[in-house]
Amino acid sequence: MHIQTILFEILTRSPHHWVRYWKSEKVEGTTMPGEYIEVIGSFFSGTLINFLFDLGFQIDTVQTQQINADIYSKILFRRKTDQ
Repeated sequence: MHIQTILFEILTRSPHHWVRYWKSEKVEGTTMPGEYIEVIGSFFSGTLINFLFDLGFQIDTVQTQQINADIYSKILFRRKTDQ
């Protein structure tokens, strides 16, 4: 599945999320080679997470941040690429 389709599916399922995508070709600092999708939002459905798991992504990190009364979580998914 093309990355444009994956990002469109994420935003269609969860229109109130922020999404970033990037690809790393080599080891740079703590970043390993692979494709990365970062999803930021206040609620994550199991269907969204399972959708990304089915495409080969794994959870790399989870961070939570509170801004005033709002709480946001940032989940970084990584999919290994063939080198």
